[in-house]
Amino acid sequence: MTSQQSPRPAIVVVGASRGIGRAIAELAARDGAPVVLVARSIESLLVVESAIKQAGGEAFSLPVDLTAHDATRTLEE
Repeated sequence: MTSQQSPRPAIVVVGASRGIGRAIAELAARDGAPVVLVARSIESLLVVESAIKQAGGEAFSLPVDLTAHDATRTLEE
């Protein structure tokens, strides 16, 4: 008999490209959570994503301007 693990929930971090957001994302990834990195600048997000992956974590970058009209729809998709 094999047991199946349920998938780990992802942590969505807004403002993940720098400062406190980046620190939260790196800490969550270090603790084993998959992290969705959200900020306006894809270039900055990719730097953070790369650092998390190099440290053995799981991260995905999602460039979104949360002041935009359809931003929440982008996050839902």
